[in-house]
Amino acid sequence: MSDAIDFYPEYTGTGLLVLLKPSAQLVEKLSKDEIKTYNYVQAEFQKQYALQWLKPIGFNNTYALMMRKKQAQELNITTISGLKKYIDENP
Repeated sequence: MSDAIDFYPEYTGTGLLVLLKPSAQLVEKLSKDEIKTYNYVQAEFQKQYALQWLKPIGFNNTYALMMRKKQAQELNITTISGLKKYIDENP
């Protein structure tokens, strides 16, 4: 027994944003396509750390937001980007 880690599940988004830390422009480009994101993370981890990413297992940690309908109507918020804009303008 070597006490080495043989297998560790990780989100591609965490590998990309936290560990690889690419430019904002590259994140914008990759974040629109999960396959491109996976391929980039796989290639960079192999190159930088000699680690191989296995095929995705299909688990997704997508978040959901909700808001009371009355409040959303009062604030004219119909999308998450609309909520972000409201929060940015009303800190």
